[in-house]
Amino acid sequence: MTSITSALQVWHPEFSAEKIQDILNISPQISYSVGDEIVRPNGEKLEKKHRTSYLCYDILPLQSELDLEGTIEKCNDFISCNIKNKDLFKIINETGGSISYYVAIYSQEHLAFNLDPKTIQCAGNLGIGIGVEIFTDWLENNTSSVSSTQE
Repeated sequence: MTSITSALQVWHPEFSAEKIQDILNISPQISYSVGDEIVRPNGEKLEKKHRTSYLCYDILPLQSELDLEGTIEKCNDFISCNIKNKDLFKIINETGGSISYYVAIYSQEHLAFNLDPKTIQCAGNLGIGIGVEIFTDWLENNTSSVSSTQE
């Protein structure tokens, strides 16, 4: 069984999560701002602060299929439909931030991929990178979150 899910991730070393959310005009599922105290999922507060702001927007829920090309195309469509002013991505990228699709693939099978240059170019033209993480020891009843917690 193979499954796939995707999210849009945004990092910025200076802009607050609120400012980025205002720029993109969509609500993230996860966010924190540069300088916020790091809090573990169990509620434990660490004596460290986040070095970047981070926002994660779930795009596609976990699906029992594997179509990397189609997933990236759906991500591009999500951006086209939900972000009216794509130049705002340029602002984030030019001021030290980064934007990336995060694609998580869960499989116990051997996998190989080939992406059409047009699909990659479309994401690149939007200023969006593509990251893929493959979990090869995934079991069907193990559905962990795709969202990163970069400090």
